[in-house]
Amino acid sequence: MANKNILVGEVPLQELLDRLAFSEEGTPVAAMEQPKLFMAAASYRIKRMKDRQEAEAKLDNLKVDLSLKIRARNLGKKGATERYLNDMVASSPQLRVAVEEANKAKRIEEWAKLLLEAYEHRRGSLRVMAQFAYIEENFSATGNEVEKLRGKRERLKRTMPMNEEDEV
Repeated sequence: MANKNILVGEVPLQELLDRLAFSEEGTPVAAMEQPKLFMAAASYRIKRMKDRQEAEAKLDNLKVDLSLKIRARNLGKKGATERYLNDMVASSPQLRVAVEEANKAKRIEEWAKLLLEAYEHRRGSLRVMAQFAYIEENFSATGNEVEKLRGKRERLKRTMPMNEEDEV
């Protein structure tokens, strides 16, 4: 497991994965590093989205280039139907490699989306834990706040007009 000191500088992917989970004792550090980790996960997701867009653009350009070359070679030949030309483009080894790269880029982008979603859940968990800690500290049975609230309630009861006391 990675050292649980507060992060400074760039956050590598492995560090994002290592710091996703945190213990109850590590909540304060996790809360302080959450914004940086969330932004790192968002940046990673954006990079993967750009990679996918580039792979898809490369694939589309390759399809057009191959189609133009095959059409030029088969110009005027008998039997060069649209289906034949499309099949020739589809059977190209270059195109298969480009399709594989585009599919891989899509899979990595989907994984990056899930990583970002996991950090959104982490943020929600930290928020709930912080709220619970605040309530536990300030409104516990032995806490001062409960006594203050009881005192305010009693003062309000004493200052209420007599006929409205029965409604409370």
